[in-house]
Formats: sequence, C-alpha cells, structure tokens
Amino acid sequence: MSFLQQLVESYGGEVSDTLSKKLDIPESQASELLPKIAPLILGGLAAKAQKNGPESVAEVIAQHGNEAALENVEESMVKGEEQSGDILQSLMGGGMSGLLGGGGLGGLLGGGSGGGIIGQILGQHLGIEGDKAMKTVSMLAPILLGALAKKKSEAEGDGMNAILSILDEDGDGNAINDLAAKFLGGGGLGGALSGMFGGKK
Repeated sequence: MSFLQQLVESYGGEVSDTLSKKLDIPESQASELLPKIAPLILGGLAAKAQKNGPESVAEVIAQHGNEAALENVEESMVKGEEQSGDILQSLMGGGMSGLLGGGGLGGLLGGGSGGGIIGQILGQHLGIEGDKAMKTVSMLAPILLGALAKKKSEAEGDGMNAILSILDEDGDGNAINDLAAKFLGGGGLGGALSGMFGGKK
C-alpha cells in the first residue's frame, strides 16, 4: 500500500468530516479532496528537494510536521488554516518564487479574491471555489506533514531516504512529474502545475 493510500485509509474519514463542516460542502465532495490535493502538497516538497536539496524538505517537516497532529485531526486542520500563509510559503514558495514577482504569495497563491491563479486552477479541477481550494491545502498540510514526520521517525537509517522515495514514486528522479500526473491524470493542466513547481518538462 502506498503512502497516499495509507494516508486516506487512516485519516480520510476524519479529514472529510472536518472539510465538510469548515467548507460547507457535501461530505461526498469533501471525501475526494485529500486524495486529490495530497499529491500537490507532496509536489511542493518535491520541488524544494530538487531546487534546494533534501535538507530543505527536512526543514519543512521539522517546522510544520508533528506526529501529534495525527492524534487530533480536526484541531490540527484548524491550526493549519490559521497558519495558512506560513504553510503555503513553506510548501510552495521555493518552487514558485519565479512566478511570485517578488511580491510574496500575492494573488498567485490566494492573496486576492477567488484564491488567486493557483486557487482558481485548483478550484476548477476540484469543483469548489478558489479560496476554498487554497484553504484546503493549508488545512491538509499538517496532516500530511505529520504523517511524513512519522514515516521519517520510523524508518531505518536515514529517514529522509524514506521521504524522498515517497516523493519519487517510480524512481525516475522526477518526483514532480510523478505527483502532477497523480493529481491531474498526466494531462495538460498537470504539466502546467508541474512547471509551476519547477519540474522538468
């Protein structure tokens, strides 16, 4: 069973309940968000690893990943929403710095109405408003990063090797394309997001 399958099986129910309440969407729709957005969050980490080295991913996990987050999923998701700016910058800032124009997250990641450009793209794919799409990324990040922290601590030897193997599922050295394909079925939009995260074309 893959890391993403384990994540959904272990925490999907609690995550769906919380997203349904917080975003005011049907639970059937909320249940689709974790398996669709988790590869995007992992893609942000993959971009950081490719651009700045594995130690940059270790820093994000150390800063925002805590195994204790898995013990109270709803509380951790609420905290993720409250810390949205810091989380999004940590996950995506490095890979998207060229598109931010020196203006911080700005309208790209959700500074404007509708969730910004990325929020609008995600919202169209997920069938929710752009601002709700970016809010979902922030809410899910502590759960995913907590699960990565747990994987890292449980791994034998260098725990970062286990994390890097998750980011590059097929072992071809191009983790971002792997995750973009998983998120959007390898279509044109997946390729566009891969490019935004700094992936190979």
